[in-house]
Amino acid sequence: MILNRAYGIRAVVAIIFVALSVADASSGPAPIVPLHANIHFSRTSSAPVWSTYIYSATGKKAYILWLEPEYTTLKDVLAVDLVLNEGEHRNPDSNLLAPTKNWHGLQRFVFNAGDLTQGPDKMVYGASRTLPGRDGGFVVQVKVLGAKVSEISQDRIPARVRRLQSDWYQLDGLDMTISVENVSQPESSGSNTGN
Repeated sequence: MILNRAYGIRAVVAIIFVALSVADASSGPAPIVPLHANIHFSRTSSAPVWSTYIYSATGKKAYILWLEPEYTTLKDVLAVDLVLNEGEHRNPDSNLLAPTKNWHGLQRFVFNAGDLTQGPDKMVYGASRTLPGRDGGFVVQVKVLGAKVSEISQDRIPARVRRLQSDWYQLDGLDMTISVENVSQPESSGSNTGN
């Protein structure tokens, strides 16, 4: 009798757990606290590269949004990637703003020095771009306000790479605004400003 009762209690607990899991999964992505930030990247700055947390509506750290410079072997900055990771751990290989399949070439989350030589308005994706979060619950909107690039000296470029392209540029500075918004805005839960 006691054995059947314990089994029955476990079965009820298991059913409740499954029901709550299904209800949570069917409710869609959890809303986040909107974020608005002005960002300045400088190749020569000794300050840490920009990063900020995106909080869930319940106040927990849900994501980290950060800039990841792409360096040459001689530490020239060819590009800066905007990276979004779940939780608090940075991993550029798990960027939630990147396509899910194998990809190559310029992407919306990459701010390449060569692409900025004619100014933000002439970039492949334009000065303003919208990047959907992979879970579909929010979008990241970026507007490049300005950039400073300089040509990399030919003697700093390995000969095997130099043959691929005649001009190589490095990113000296980048100014942009970033907004992270829920796709359908839940009732007001405050706002987060990350600078």
